[in-house]
Amino acid sequence: MTDVRVRVENLDCTTQVTRVTPSSPSFVVAAMATFLAEFRKVRVPTGEGETITEALASVSRLSLSKLPVIPEMPEAPESWRRIAALRRELARRSANGIYFLTYRDAAKAFPGLSHQAAYNINLALAQLGVIEVVRVGDPRPSGNASEFRYLLSQSESGAEEDADIEI
Repeated sequence: MTDVRVRVENLDCTTQVTRVTPSSPSFVVAAMATFLAEFRKVRVPTGEGETITEALASVSRLSLSKLPVIPEMPEAPESWRRIAALRRELARRSANGIYFLTYRDAAKAFPGLSHQAAYNINLALAQLGVIEVVRVGDPRPSGNASEFRYLLSQSESGAEEDADIEI
């Protein structure tokens, strides 16, 4: 076997060029370590493409009684509850409960809602303990979306499930 030059582009945008002898055991160990170290950084943005389209379709079919109840504000407007439902759906579809969502996509959860209004509703949902902002996105249309975690119960109503107690 011959030596091979390998160019590796890391997720932090740095490039590394090394000479590799595939038969050497140290190469296999080093390559595996590099792969596993970088693999945890790979992120599939749940909240883009088909995922967001399917989640929006699912939320649009929900009746008012199936929308999450916001514990601190049980009489919250439907627009708030629809955005909370979208967030719940994206959290369900995410492997680790963290998902991406742009405010423009969040606005699609309720007819006539602007992305600015969706932004304000999301801030309110964070203050009310419905969501947690994991990472703030870039404040421009082509920037990275913010990352969130849904904090309420995953049940349909969003209320905590009570254990049945017989008296």
